[in-house]
Amino acid sequence: PPLTVEKASRAAHDAIARQVPALAPAHQPRQGVLVQLPTAFATGQAAGPHRWAADIVGSTLGITATPTWLWDFGDGATLAADRAGGPFPSDIVHVYRRAGRPTVTVTTTWSATFTVDGLGPFPVAEPVRQTVQLAMAVGEGRALLTPSGG
Repeated sequence: PPLTVEKASRAAHDAIARQVPALAPAHQPRQGVLVQLPTAFATGQAAGPHRWAADIVGSTLGITATPTWLWDFGDGATLAADRAGGPFPSDIVHVYRRAGRPTVTVTTTWSATFTVDGLGPFPVAEPVRQTVQLAMAVGEGRALLTPSGG
């Protein structure tokens, strides 16, 4: 049977789910996150469109998938971004206001288009989503007064 746009869209969705890089969030500093000081976050993925070809039922699909991220910092704050973040100075930064053990959740949504043997582009009907949680420990810095040795 001929390859329909609907079948190609499902095939592209499956190819995207297999090909996109894993979501591997991290934060800096890795230990010693303190209230009132910025914490940098990174997704472990590259921003911008990712392109590749996949052979599906005798046709070549040209796939272009673009990630966006939604960060939930575990304290009521969220951030939608088209940037992947990274080490200091990062473009994904959050400041915790209280000590605690928040769970950070980051979701990557891959929106995509595809071509079939050079025809298109056509939208992939359903985005591919990846979600990972990251346990955090946020502490408070304490001042210590010591006598001066005079």
